[in-house]
Formats: sequence, C-alpha cells, structure tokens
Amino acid sequence: MFRYAEQTTHNTSAAEDALQDTFLAVLEHANTFRGEGSARAWLYTLARNAVRRRFRPRADSPHEDDTETIESLGASAGFGGDFGFLASLEDRQEIQRVLASLTEDDADILALIDAQGLSIDEASEALSLSQAAVKSRLHRARLRFMSAMQGLSRASLSGSAGGAP
Repeated sequence: MFRYAEQTTHNTSAAEDALQDTFLAVLEHANTFRGEGSARAWLYTLARNAVRRRFRPRADSPHEDDTETIESLGASAGFGGDFGFLASLEDRQEIQRVLASLTEDDADILALIDAQGLSIDEASEALSLSQAAVKSRLHRARLRFMSAMQGLSRASLSGSAGGAP
C-alpha cells in the first residue's frame, strides 16, 4: 500500500501520511468489512480514499478526455510500430515523470493493476466500477502511458542528436 501511495502522490512524505491515514481508516471502519469481496481490494479502497482526501486534485489538473478515440491513442502509443524505445528507457525517473503527467484516474488504475498486481475483479471493487469500465479505463490508461513514453523517447533522441553535425 505504501508503494501505491507513493506512486500516486509522487512524494515519500505524502505517501507516509496517506498510509497512516489508511491504517487509521482501517481501525475506524473495520466493522464495515463484510468479507463479501477481497480484503486486499478493501484495503486499497481505503488507501485510495486516503490519498484523494489528503491530496485532492487542483481545479486546473488535467481531466480524462472522452473525445479521444482508441485509434488516435493507439497511433500515438506506437501500435503497429516498433516498441524498441521501451528498452532504451532505463531511467526509472523518466517512468515516474510520465506517470505523474497522467490524469489521476489513469495513474490510479495503472498503479492498482500494473504496479500492485490487483486483479480486474479487485480493482473493480476498489474503484467502485464495473469490470467492463475497469478494462476500458485500463486499456486507455496504458495507451496514454505508452504514448507519453514514446514522446519522451523521441524528445530525448532529438535532444541528443541536436548537437551532432
């Protein structure tokens, strides 16, 4: 849960505060866990709520653009192209910078499923979404992530080639 909080807040101190809030919520709401779903999903729900309560997005933060088509996301992510650029991204800070540039919803779903290993079922429960909505959002979030990573790779290649004659 700490890694999830750190990935979504992008700050170790803030993640520690969110984790403390999460465990206080566990103590306060332990009687609300009915055992119908996974305890893991319930805990991540509390962690997600703690992060959001403490670190609400600003009014000027980016929001998901529903007008974006899957085709345009796929094209900008490089689908049908070469994904060799991922092998060249060795710096973990570059990945964190891209994750920080995503919307809160995209970062949440990637952190829960891809980083923390929750199943679609568990993420659906933690996010209070249908499984179909989780799958759709995950697909779009992955495309946006890949697009941003490819853009970063192109920028670093053009920046390093800029000094060559």
